[in-house]
Amino acid sequence: TYTQNCDSWKYNPRTRRHEPYMTRKKRYSRFLTTFLLILVILACVLIFAIAVIVYDLAVYLALFDMPSMQRYARWFSSISAGIMSLTLIIIMSKYYAKFAVYMTEWENYKTQLEYENNLTIRRYVFEVFNFYSSLVYIGFFKGKFNGYPGNHPLVFGVKMEDCPPGGCISELATQMAIILAGKQFIFTFSQFVIPIIFSNKGSCWDRCKKKVEEVEGPKKKAEKSPWERDYILAETRDVFAEYLEMVIQYGFVTIFVAAFPLAPLLALVNNLLETRLDAFKFVAQLRRPTGLKCKDIGIWYSILSAVGKIAIVCNAGIIAFTSDF
Repeated sequence: TYTQNCDSWKYNPRTRRHEPYMTRKKRYSRFLTTFLLILVILACVLIFAIAVIVYDLAVYLALFDMPSMQRYARWFSSISAGIMSLTLIIIMSKYYAKFAVYMTEWENYKTQLEYENNLTIRRYVFEVFNFYSSLVYIGFFKGKFNGYPGNHPLVFGVKMEDCPPGGCISELATQMAIILAGKQFIFTFSQFVIPIIFSNKGSCWDRCKKKVEEVEGPKKKAEKSPWERDYILAETRDVFAEYLEMVIQYGFVTIFVAAFPLAPLLALVNNLLETRLDAFKFVAQLRRPTGLKCKDIGIWYSILSAVGKIAIVCNAGIIAFTSDF
Protein backbone atom coordinates (compact mmCIF):
# COMPACT_ATOMS: atom_id res chain seq x y z
CA THR A 1 0.00 0.00 0.00
CA TYR A 2 2.91 2.38 0.59
CA THR A 3 3.98 2.15 -3.04
CA GLN A 4 0.44 2.64 -4.31
CA ASN A 5 -0.08 5.83 -2.27
CA CYS A 6 3.24 7.44 -3.18
CA ASP A 7 3.09 10.22 -5.77
CA SER A 8 6.75 10.39 -6.84
CA TRP A 9 10.03 8.52 -7.04
CA LYS A 10 13.34 9.35 -5.37
CA TYR A 11 16.84 8.03 -5.94
CA ASN A 12 18.24 6.10 -2.96
CA PRO A 13 22.08 6.19 -2.92
CA ARG A 14 22.24 3.12 -0.68
CA THR A 15 20.26 0.82 -2.94
CA ARG A 16 21.33 2.77 -6.07
CA ARG A 17 17.88 2.77 -7.55
CA HIS A 18 14.75 4.87 -7.62
CA GLU A 19 12.19 4.11 -4.91
CA PRO A 20 8.61 5.31 -4.32
CA TYR A 21 8.48 8.48 -2.27
CA MET A 22 5.73 10.66 -0.78
CA THR A 23 6.43 14.39 -0.97
CA ARG A 24 6.68 16.39 2.24
CA LYS A 25 3.77 18.60 1.26
CA LYS A 26 1.43 15.65 0.88
CA ARG A 27 2.70 13.93 4.02
CA TYR A 28 2.47 17.05 6.21
CA SER A 29 -1.01 17.84 4.92
CA ARG A 30 -2.14 14.37 5.95
CA PHE A 31 -0.47 14.75 9.35
CA LEU A 32 -2.23 18.08 9.91
CA THR A 33 -5.61 16.68 8.85
CA THR A 34 -5.25 13.70 11.17
CA PHE A 35 -4.10 15.91 14.05
CA LEU A 36 -7.10 18.24 13.69
CA LEU A 37 -9.52 15.31 13.50
CA ILE A 38 -8.03 13.78 16.64
CA LEU A 39 -8.40 17.13 18.45
CA VAL A 40 -12.07 17.22 17.43
CA ILE A 41 -12.59 13.69 18.72
CA LEU A 42 -10.84 14.46 22.02
CA ALA A 43 -13.05 17.54 22.33
CA CYS A 44 -16.08 15.28 21.87
CA VAL A 45 -14.76 13.05 24.66
CA LEU A 46 -14.52 16.06 26.97
CA ILE A 47 -18.03 17.14 25.97
CA PHE A 48 -19.37 13.70 26.86
CA ALA A 49 -17.52 13.87 30.18
CA ILE A 50 -19.13 17.25 30.90
CA ALA A 51 -22.52 15.77 29.94
CA VAL A 52 -22.02 13.01 32.52
CA ILE A 53 -21.11 15.63 35.14
CA VAL A 54 -24.26 17.62 34.35
CA TYR A 55 -26.32 14.42 34.48
CA ASP A 56 -24.84 13.56 37.88
CA LEU A 57 -25.68 17.02 39.20
CA ALA A 58 -29.22 16.94 37.77
CA VAL A 59 -29.98 13.51 39.27
CA TYR A 60 -28.55 14.53 42.63
CA LEU A 61 -30.64 17.73 42.79
CA ALA A 62 -33.81 15.92 41.68
CA LEU A 63 -33.41 13.21 44.32
CA PHE A 64 -32.33 15.63 47.04
CA ASP A 65 -35.66 17.47 46.69
CA MET A 66 -37.45 14.23 47.61
CA PRO A 67 -37.43 13.77 51.41
CA SER A 68 -37.48 9.97 51.16
CA MET A 69 -34.46 9.90 48.81
CA GLN A 70 -32.20 12.55 50.35
CA ARG A 71 -30.18 9.91 52.16
CA TYR A 72 -29.41 7.96 48.97
CA ALA A 73 -29.21 10.87 46.49
CA ARG A 74 -25.41 11.03 46.48
CA TRP A 75 -24.88 7.28 46.02
CA PHE A 76 -27.58 6.86 43.41
CA SER A 77 -26.35 9.80 41.31
CA SER A 78 -22.72 8.58 41.51
CA ILE A 79 -23.55 5.00 40.53
CA SER A 80 -25.87 5.97 37.67
CA ALA A 81 -23.30 8.50 36.37
CA GLY A 82 -20.61 5.82 36.52
CA ILE A 83 -22.73 3.39 34.49
CA MET A 84 -23.53 6.13 31.96
CA SER A 85 -19.84 7.04 31.72
CA LEU A 86 -18.85 3.39 31.18
CA THR A 87 -21.44 3.04 28.40
CA LEU A 88 -20.15 6.11 26.58
CA ILE A 89 -16.55 4.95 27.05
CA ILE A 90 -17.21 1.54 25.47
CA ILE A 91 -19.12 3.03 22.52
CA MET A 92 -16.53 5.71 21.75
CA SER A 93 -13.64 3.28 22.14
CA LYS A 94 -15.20 0.87 19.66
CA TYR A 95 -15.67 3.45 16.91
CA TYR A 96 -12.39 5.28 17.50
CA ALA A 97 -10.45 2.03 17.07
CA LYS A 98 -11.67 1.79 13.46
CA PHE A 99 -11.01 5.49 12.87
CA ALA A 100 -7.44 5.26 14.21
CA VAL A 101 -6.59 2.32 11.94
CA TYR A 102 -8.03 4.10 8.90
CA MET A 103 -6.20 7.38 9.56
CA THR A 104 -2.89 5.64 10.30
CA GLU A 105 -3.12 3.70 7.05
CA TRP A 106 -4.04 6.91 5.21
CA GLU A 107 -0.85 8.59 6.46
CA ASN A 108 1.03 5.87 4.58
CA TYR A 109 4.03 4.98 6.72
CA LYS A 110 6.92 3.24 5.03
CA THR A 111 7.78 0.64 7.67
CA GLN A 112 5.63 -1.57 9.86
CA LEU A 113 7.41 -0.23 12.96
CA GLU A 114 6.42 3.37 12.17
CA TYR A 115 2.86 2.29 11.51
CA GLU A 116 2.53 0.35 14.78
CA ASN A 117 4.14 3.09 16.90
CA ASN A 118 1.87 5.83 15.55
CA LEU A 119 -1.23 3.64 15.86
CA THR A 120 -0.29 2.76 19.44
CA ILE A 121 0.19 6.39 20.44
CA ARG A 122 -3.12 7.47 18.87
CA ARG A 123 -5.07 4.65 20.49
CA TYR A 124 -3.49 5.09 23.90
CA VAL A 125 -3.89 8.89 24.03
CA PHE A 126 -7.56 8.52 23.16
CA GLU A 127 -8.11 5.78 25.75
CA VAL A 128 -6.42 7.96 28.40
CA PHE A 129 -8.88 10.78 27.71
CA ASN A 130 -11.75 8.33 27.36
CA PHE A 131 -11.22 6.34 30.58
CA TYR A 132 -9.52 8.82 32.89
CA SER A 133 -11.21 12.18 32.13
CA SER A 134 -14.10 11.72 34.58
CA LEU A 135 -11.75 10.36 37.25
CA VAL A 136 -9.36 13.30 36.87
CA TYR A 137 -12.27 15.73 37.20
CA ILE A 138 -13.54 14.10 40.40
CA GLY A 139 -10.07 13.71 41.87
CA PHE A 140 -8.60 17.13 41.14
CA PHE A 141 -11.25 19.65 40.05
CA LYS A 142 -14.62 18.81 41.60
CA GLY A 143 -15.49 21.13 44.45
CA LYS A 144 -12.38 23.26 43.91
CA PHE A 145 -14.05 26.15 42.04
CA ASN A 146 -17.28 26.63 43.98
CA GLY A 147 -16.39 30.10 45.16
CA TYR A 148 -17.54 31.25 48.58
CA PRO A 149 -20.91 32.02 50.24
CA GLY A 150 -22.67 34.74 48.32
CA ASN A 151 -20.50 34.32 45.22
CA HIS A 152 -21.01 30.79 43.88
CA PRO A 153 -20.40 30.24 40.13
CA LEU A 154 -23.44 28.87 38.34
CA VAL A 155 -23.62 26.29 35.54
CA PHE A 156 -26.88 26.52 33.56
CA GLY A 157 -28.26 28.55 36.44
CA VAL A 158 -27.42 25.88 39.04
CA LYS A 159 -24.72 25.98 41.71
CA MET A 160 -21.86 23.60 40.95
CA GLU A 161 -21.87 20.35 42.92
CA ASP A 162 -19.61 20.30 45.94
CA CYS A 163 -17.79 17.37 47.52
CA PRO A 164 -19.22 15.75 50.67
CA PRO A 165 -17.66 16.65 54.05
CA GLY A 166 -15.22 13.72 53.80
CA GLY A 167 -14.00 14.84 50.37
CA CYS A 168 -14.54 13.37 46.91
CA ILE A 169 -12.47 10.27 47.64
CA SER A 170 -15.55 8.03 48.10
CA GLU A 171 -17.13 9.19 44.84
CA LEU A 172 -13.81 8.73 43.03
CA ALA A 173 -13.57 5.18 44.39
CA THR A 174 -17.14 4.43 43.26
CA GLN A 175 -16.55 5.74 39.75
CA MET A 176 -13.27 3.88 39.47
CA ALA A 177 -14.78 0.60 40.69
CA ILE A 178 -17.62 0.80 38.16
CA ILE A 179 -15.39 1.70 35.21
CA LEU A 180 -12.59 -0.76 36.05
CA ALA A 181 -14.82 -3.74 36.87
CA GLY A 182 -17.21 -3.02 34.00
CA LYS A 183 -14.39 -2.63 31.47
CA GLN A 184 -12.75 -5.86 32.54
CA PHE A 185 -16.01 -7.79 32.44
CA ILE A 186 -17.05 -6.50 29.01
CA PHE A 187 -13.60 -7.05 27.47
CA THR A 188 -13.24 -10.56 28.91
CA PHE A 189 -16.77 -11.50 27.88
CA SER A 190 -16.29 -10.25 24.32
CA GLN A 191 -12.88 -11.90 23.92
CA PHE A 192 -14.24 -15.24 25.13
CA VAL A 193 -17.71 -15.37 23.57
CA ILE A 194 -16.98 -13.97 20.10
CA PRO A 195 -14.48 -16.74 19.16
CA ILE A 196 -17.03 -19.35 20.31
CA ILE A 197 -19.69 -17.83 18.06
CA PHE A 198 -17.44 -17.59 14.99
CA SER A 199 -15.83 -20.99 15.48
CA ASN A 200 -19.13 -22.82 15.84
CA LYS A 201 -21.14 -21.26 13.03
CA GLY A 202 -22.25 -24.64 11.74
CA SER A 203 -22.57 -26.41 15.07
CA CYS A 204 -26.37 -26.21 15.20
CA TRP A 205 -26.69 -27.58 11.64
CA ASP A 206 -24.15 -30.31 12.43
CA ARG A 207 -26.14 -31.41 15.46
CA CYS A 208 -29.32 -31.58 13.39
CA LYS A 209 -27.58 -33.66 10.72
CA LYS A 210 -26.23 -35.97 13.39
CA LYS A 211 -29.70 -36.57 14.79
CA VAL A 212 -31.06 -37.30 11.29
CA GLU A 213 -28.22 -39.76 10.68
CA GLU A 214 -29.00 -41.52 13.95
CA VAL A 215 -32.61 -41.97 12.82
CA GLU A 216 -31.84 -43.03 9.23
CA GLY A 217 -28.84 -45.13 10.15
CA PRO A 218 -25.11 -44.48 10.31
CA LYS A 219 -23.30 -43.40 7.18
CA LYS A 220 -19.63 -43.77 6.57
CA LYS A 221 -17.94 -40.41 6.48
CA ALA A 222 -14.27 -39.59 6.38
CA GLU A 223 -13.02 -37.93 9.52
CA LYS A 224 -11.65 -34.42 9.06
CA SER A 225 -7.93 -33.95 9.32
CA PRO A 226 -6.49 -31.74 12.10
CA TRP A 227 -5.75 -28.86 9.71
CA GLU A 228 -9.30 -29.00 8.34
CA ARG A 229 -10.71 -28.79 11.87
CA ASP A 230 -8.31 -25.94 12.60
CA TYR A 231 -9.46 -24.03 9.51
CA ILE A 232 -13.06 -24.02 10.78
CA LEU A 233 -12.01 -22.12 13.90
CA ALA A 234 -12.06 -18.33 14.14
CA GLU A 235 -9.11 -16.43 12.70
CA THR A 236 -6.44 -15.37 15.18
CA ARG A 237 -6.31 -11.64 15.84
CA ASP A 238 -3.25 -9.62 16.78
CA VAL A 239 -2.39 -8.94 20.41
CA PHE A 240 -2.69 -5.15 20.15
CA ALA A 241 -6.00 -5.14 22.04
CA GLU A 242 -4.48 -7.32 24.76
CA TYR A 243 -1.56 -4.91 25.22
CA LEU A 244 -3.88 -1.90 25.26
CA GLU A 245 -6.14 -3.48 27.87
CA MET A 246 -3.18 -4.32 30.13
CA VAL A 247 -1.69 -0.82 29.88
CA ILE A 248 -5.05 0.83 30.63
CA GLN A 249 -5.48 -1.53 33.56
CA TYR A 250 -1.96 -0.68 34.74
CA GLY A 251 -2.97 2.98 34.75
CA PHE A 252 -6.00 2.23 36.92
CA VAL A 253 -4.02 0.27 39.52
CA THR A 254 -1.20 2.83 39.72
CA ILE A 255 -2.53 6.33 38.97
CA PHE A 256 -5.68 6.12 41.12
CA VAL A 257 -4.75 3.37 43.58
CA ALA A 258 -4.78 5.82 46.51
CA ALA A 259 -8.50 6.38 45.93
CA PHE A 260 -9.40 2.72 45.41
CA PRO A 261 -6.90 0.35 47.07
CA LEU A 262 -8.90 -2.70 45.94
CA ALA A 263 -8.04 -1.98 42.29
CA PRO A 264 -4.93 -4.23 42.28
CA LEU A 265 -7.01 -7.08 43.74
CA LEU A 266 -9.65 -6.70 41.02
CA ALA A 267 -6.91 -6.60 38.38
CA LEU A 268 -5.27 -9.73 39.82
CA VAL A 269 -8.53 -11.71 39.85
CA ASN A 270 -9.31 -10.56 36.31
CA ASN A 271 -5.84 -11.51 35.03
CA LEU A 272 -5.93 -14.95 36.67
CA LEU A 273 -9.33 -15.62 35.10
CA GLU A 274 -8.29 -14.22 31.73
CA THR A 275 -5.14 -16.36 31.70
CA ARG A 276 -7.25 -19.53 31.74
CA LEU A 277 -9.78 -18.13 29.28
CA ASP A 278 -7.02 -17.12 26.87
CA ALA A 279 -5.48 -20.57 27.16
CA PHE A 280 -8.80 -22.18 26.25
CA LYS A 281 -9.38 -19.63 23.49
CA PHE A 282 -6.02 -20.19 21.80
CA VAL A 283 -6.17 -23.98 22.14
CA ALA A 284 -9.79 -24.70 21.25
CA GLN A 285 -11.42 -21.64 19.66
CA LEU A 286 -8.83 -19.93 17.42
CA ARG A 287 -6.64 -21.03 14.56
CA ARG A 288 -3.00 -21.63 15.28
CA PRO A 289 -1.30 -18.22 15.20
CA THR A 290 1.69 -17.47 13.04
CA GLY A 291 4.81 -16.81 15.11
CA LEU A 292 6.54 -13.47 14.59
CA LYS A 293 9.90 -12.32 15.91
CA CYS A 294 10.30 -9.05 17.77
CA LYS A 295 13.11 -7.50 19.80
CA ASP A 296 10.96 -6.23 22.69
CA ILE A 297 7.47 -4.85 23.42
CA GLY A 298 8.30 -1.71 21.46
CA ILE A 299 6.77 1.64 22.39
CA TRP A 300 4.66 0.01 25.10
CA TYR A 301 7.72 0.04 27.39
CA SER A 302 8.03 3.83 27.08
CA ILE A 303 4.33 4.23 27.80
CA LEU A 304 4.53 2.03 30.91
CA SER A 305 7.54 3.96 32.14
CA ALA A 306 5.72 7.28 31.69
CA VAL A 307 2.61 5.96 33.45
CA GLY A 308 4.72 4.91 36.43
CA LYS A 309 6.15 8.42 36.79
CA ILE A 310 2.73 10.08 36.38
CA ALA A 311 1.26 7.74 39.00
CA ILE A 312 3.62 9.11 41.66
CA VAL A 313 2.45 12.69 41.08
CA CYS A 314 -1.26 11.77 40.79
CA ASN A 315 -1.34 9.68 43.98
CA ALA A 316 0.44 12.43 45.88
CA GLY A 317 -2.15 14.92 44.58
CA ILE A 318 -5.08 12.65 45.50
CA ILE A 319 -3.76 12.19 49.05
CA ALA A 320 -2.96 15.90 49.48
CA PHE A 321 -5.99 17.57 47.85
CA THR A 322 -8.82 15.03 47.44
CA SER A 323 -8.75 12.75 50.46
CA ASP A 324 -9.21 13.67 54.09
CA PHE A 325 -6.19 11.67 55.31
